[in-house]
Amino acid sequence: MAAAPPPALPDDLIEEILLRLPQDDPASLLCASLVCKTWSHIAKVKLKRALLQGELKRAQLQLLKNAQLQLQLEKEQLKVIQLQLQLEKEQLKVIQLEKEELNQLLQRRLCARHRSIKRT
Repeated sequence: MAAAPPPALPDDLIEEILLRLPQDDPASLLCASLVCKTWSHIAKVKLKRALLQGELKRAQLQLLKNAQLQLQLEKEQLKVIQLQLQLEKEQLKVIQLEKEELNQLLQRRLCARHRSIKRT
């Protein structure tokens, strides 16, 4: 007569055992899945969950990197706008100086013409 198999471990106890395996080492879950069909099923579920969490973390990191790049781009665009504004201010100063010089030249010519008219 064959010996009776040992009683099966409850699924929650198997999950607890699998939780104690290194989470960053999928190979340990793969090895645990070779124990029996029940362990295989639970380990596969855990492995899929771990892979999905890893993908989720990678996606979150990518979103964070994209947000940081977007922020950096916006900062650079702001610098460009500030430089353009500064350039426009300088151009306005040049235009104002040219206007003043033209007014002075016009006043000198008007004074010279007025003097020439008085002499005649």
